[in-house]
Amino acid sequence: MMTRRFVGKVSNDNPIEGIINLIAKMTGVHPSEIQLSEEMIANIQQQQDEKLEIKKIINPFYEELKSQNTKESKKKVNELIDLGKFIYYSTQENDIKIVECGEQPDFIIKIQNELIGIEHTGIYDDDVVAEIRTMKKIIGKCQEKLINEHSEITGLFNIIVIPLKLKGQLPLKETEVIQTICDYIIAKQEVTEIKKPDFIADVIRTPHSIIELTLGEDYWLAELTPEAIAKTISKKEDKIDTYKSSKGLSKCWLLIVIDGATSASSFNIQLDSLPMHLTPFDKIYIFDNFKGAIIKGEKQFDK
Repeated sequence: MMTRRFVGKVSNDNPIEGIINLIAKMTGVHPSEIQLSEEMIANIQQQQDEKLEIKKIINPFYEELKSQNTKESKKKVNELIDLGKFIYYSTQENDIKIVECGEQPDFIIKIQNELIGIEHTGIYDDDVVAEIRTMKKIIGKCQEKLINEHSEITGLFNIIVIPLKLKGQLPLKETEVIQTICDYIIAKQEVTEIKKPDFIADVIRTPHSIIELTLGEDYWLAELTPEAIAKTISKKEDKIDTYKSSKGLSKCWLLIVIDGATSASSFNIQLDSLPMHLTPFDKIYIFDNFKGAIIKGEKQFDK
């Protein structure tokens, strides 16, 4: 089933106003004409409340890392947020305290005076993520080309691509793909007949005073294979016994975070296909970062 989304950023400071402005931008109407439903407002408020609760879980480490503003600290912030979300969605926020945010292991938590090491790692669909990044760059080049060569064209163009159709064409045919997209947008603007490129599902145009192109994603869910899980686990196993002895840890867990470029590029997980694997980790958790779903690897992973 096709999923069509308009990609845009909403401020965390005032998300309701941000969503109204985004919808206004999409539809070409004034923000004052947009009325959000009570259900949507309640959902937005719930998401904000969750963010505040997660921030409580990961502070003061979160504020300290944010203040450093380095490449390494930004990476650690993302890992810390993953851990905070995992704790929040496990409904153990009142029982678990993060006591150390380092590298060997990645984190140390305390549960009822028991110190447990947490190793964090991500797993995602490399091919899909690479395709999304490439397409976003191409969309940016299309926008630049249209601005320079067709200043008369205005509007917001949400371009929904079909990745499978593009496979193998990029980056060898990048120039051709850019020209094809531009030609189709020009035809859309002028309301002239032109054959739709086979790698485009649709182009949705909304009125606007400038031209802006965005990527509307129609991506599939990949299968998370036993091989991918086993490979991810093995990369983190070597130093677990050392961490336990040097840090005085009673246990060490592995947190595998399913990630991707978007929620639509994450995985389908078949529980019966997860690998039987003896490991030095006491527990392994698979956490879907987008859905807030947690799979505890007891039957499959525990020693």
